[in-house]
This record gives sequence, C-alpha cells and structure tokens, in this order.
Amino acid sequence: MKQDGVYSRYFTEFNGNGSYLVAIKVNSVFNKTFTLKKTETNLLHFVLTRPTTEKTLCNVSLQTVHAGMFFVAPTYKDIHIDKIGLPPNRVTDLKVIVPSVYGFVKLSWSAPGDDMDRGTATAYTILVWLSVSDIKDGINPVAMTSSDVVKGNLSRPRDAYEEELYVIRIPEMFREDKGWVIAVIAEDDAHNIGQLSNLVTAGKKI
Repeated sequence: MKQDGVYSRYFTEFNGNGSYLVAIKVNSVFNKTFTLKKTETNLLHFVLTRPTTEKTLCNVSLQTVHAGMFFVAPTYKDIHIDKIGLPPNRVTDLKVIVPSVYGFVKLSWSAPGDDMDRGTATAYTILVWLSVSDIKDGINPVAMTSSDVVKGNLSRPRDAYEEELYVIRIPEMFREDKGWVIAVIAEDDAHNIGQLSNLVTAGKKI
C-alpha cells in the first residue's frame, strides 16, 4: 500500500545464472526522516506486555542495508522470459477518491508495469459487482467499457508507479442498487493478465 512504509520490488532482469546479492540504499531527508523501533514494556511481573513505538530522528543521509541473497537456477534462464513475458504486477492500492455521486465514482491506484513492475501495461479492465454477496456466490462482475469511463483511458495506462485517476459512470441499469464492489486488472501487450486488485466499495450499502 502506498505510504505505509513497506516497499517491494520484483527482480526480473538477470545477466545469467548464479547468485545475486540484494542491497538497498535509503536516502533520508535531514530533520524529516524518522526510524521506528517497536519494543514491549513488561507489566505485572512479566505476565502482561505493552507494545510501544520509539521514534528517533535519523540524521544519516545515506544508509545501505544488505537484504540477503538468492540463486537463479539454469532452468530459469531456459524459460526465456523476454519472449513469453511476465504479467503486470497486482494493483494493491486501489481506492475510492470520491464516493458515488449520481452514479459516478472516482478511483485512483498506482500503475503496474508491463513485466511485473517494469515498463508500462497495455490496458485495464475495471470490474464492478453489485454486492459482496455476488462475489461470494460466484456471480460474474460487469466490465466497464470505454463509454463508461468519464476520465481516463483504459487503453493507455501510465508508466509503472505513476498515479492513475479514473472516473467511471455506473451503467444506469445498475444505479438502483445502493452500492458496488470495484476492482482493476491490468494486461500487457502479450495478453498476459495480472491478478485481481484489492476490492473497494462505493455507494451507501453493499
């Protein structure tokens, strides 16, 4: 999720087989970057503990952390990822910016890439369910068409990590329902389809 302090990256481009060392470099902003350390305070003779968080100002401009090592086997190289491609990474920060107003919903998310989080995806599909129970019952969602998109272009995703802003118009035939469940899927130029995004809700009742 964006701005939650947790960062991730996919490794997809390798020079060959063998061992790879992962190192992370962090640039801090003087007098603005803090480090957090969680500790537990023992209470009632070590029977009960109370978690606390210590916030310390970080004045080191550059920090390097070694995250570990992984090994690329020969079978991985034989897959020829450059030819078959990898799907776009899963959107995990889809959110509703403006709730439903006369059937319009404003959404935002971070753009995925073409091969996981590298490059630019080719297209989006925005899916809408009429209720949470529809998902539980296995009812297929409704895919928004280009005519349902008031702002944004389903065929022109932004580069990976850039913010997407879309406004969709819920089809009139579904506006009698009091709420909807919405998700996004990305696709690349090789028709590799990414995983379903996190689900968000819009409307009064779902």
